[in-house]
Amino acid sequence: MTKEVRTRFAPSPTGDLHVGGARTALFNWLFTRNQGGDYILRIEDTDFNRSADQYTEQIKSALDWLGLNWDEGPDVGGPHEPYHQSQRLDRYKEVADELMKRGVVYPCYCTAEELEAERERQRARREPPRYSGRCRNLSEAEKEKFEAEGRDYAYRYRIPEKPATVKDIAKGEVSFPPDQVGDFIVIKSNGSPAYNFAVVVDDHDMGITHVVRGDDHLSNTPRQIYLYEEMGWQPPKWCHLAMILGSDGERLSKRHGATDVEEYREKGFLPEAMVNALALLGWSPPDGVEVKDVDELIEAFSLERVNKSASRFDFDKVRYLNGQHLRALPATEICERLEDFLPESLTKNDRENLPEIVELLREQLELLTDFAPLYETYFVDFSPEPSAVKWLAEQDGALEVVTVLKKHVEAAQSFSLADVESLIKAAGDELEQSGADLYKPMRVAVTGQLEGPEFHRLMVPLGRQRCLDRIETVLQAVEDLN
Repeated sequence: MTKEVRTRFAPSPTGDLHVGGARTALFNWLFTRNQGGDYILRIEDTDFNRSADQYTEQIKSALDWLGLNWDEGPDVGGPHEPYHQSQRLDRYKEVADELMKRGVVYPCYCTAEELEAERERQRARREPPRYSGRCRNLSEAEKEKFEAEGRDYAYRYRIPEKPATVKDIAKGEVSFPPDQVGDFIVIKSNGSPAYNFAVVVDDHDMGITHVVRGDDHLSNTPRQIYLYEEMGWQPPKWCHLAMILGSDGERLSKRHGATDVEEYREKGFLPEAMVNALALLGWSPPDGVEVKDVDELIEAFSLERVNKSASRFDFDKVRYLNGQHLRALPATEICERLEDFLPESLTKNDRENLPEIVELLREQLELLTDFAPLYETYFVDFSPEPSAVKWLAEQDGALEVVTVLKKHVEAAQSFSLADVESLIKAAGDELEQSGADLYKPMRVAVTGQLEGPEFHRLMVPLGRQRCLDRIETVLQAVEDLN
């Protein structure tokens, strides 16, 4: 392990953190923690029209919830402050001035309409959209004419006539001829730095050694390589992650379910389960075991195992993983996680018995939000299932079991688990019955269902009176059938 590895997650605060961004943040974090390096959070907020502080705060909150702590960045500081691009404008101007002195940038007076028309013509010819270089060799007279017309201008980098080769950990070696790249903007007409320019300056200044990001940025990489070479800076190693698809093979979108991390938090997912699910989007553990905690993921993670092909985000699989992580927790910890998801109908007595209730229902829990309807089903809105009532009415000897159970519950002086187990045994001895013939009618009497949690354990938090009320309700339902 060394401290040489430095990665960054650099979101634009123009929206909430979505699944794709969270996957990128996680892969950087896992790789960095595996290597014992430094993980930097940088906010790329130079899109002044769309960036908003509320999104910055939401992104930080989502990362914090996932446990992806950063070593340098907002709220933490570090030796490369500031970590907001909007506060680094003087640095971008300094490097831009250097490029101007070298004569490798030039003003571009093309309007948005002219550029779009150019792209349309290229698409019609099935060519990759790129800048044609129409302002590359303007005379001074032409520049003066455009400025007299009141045209704004951006600055473009004049790319060298040689290919740029990306040596990518996931994709392998990818070469881009210059005619597929085209001269690109470094300073926008409003004076703000363009993405491909600012990110190179930041990554160099912050000593980033590995850039791990979505493969929608692969086409940006040759532009950045040109700038690294121009400035004589050492480029980072690249790893571009294949896109995330929905379960139907189409690009992941809202129609596939929640796409923002905050939505999963609100739906009752655990952060460790989300981390587990996100880690499997484009990476596979060497031992083939998919259910892993964070420490196991860190130990197993490597960029060399990142998949080249697109991954599929399966909501049902995420639920399954969440259920695995949730049910593995002690009942007391599940209670702590449930604090924001408890139903208003939870009684004071049931809150005091919450660990016992959770223990009863744990096998039916996949999400924290599953608890409230299960609680109300078993503890509040008692309504015997018609099929269970019908079974009880038609099964020989079943009603007698319920009647004897009622008698022993009425006679109970205390209602601990030992007391309940004792009265059930006493009822069985009286009836000379055991097994399903004894327990199934009792289950229906207490739960109103033919299947469910262990009914004798459910009786304890329900208490003696609620058990009696339920038995009466079930017996009345049987009578109503006749």
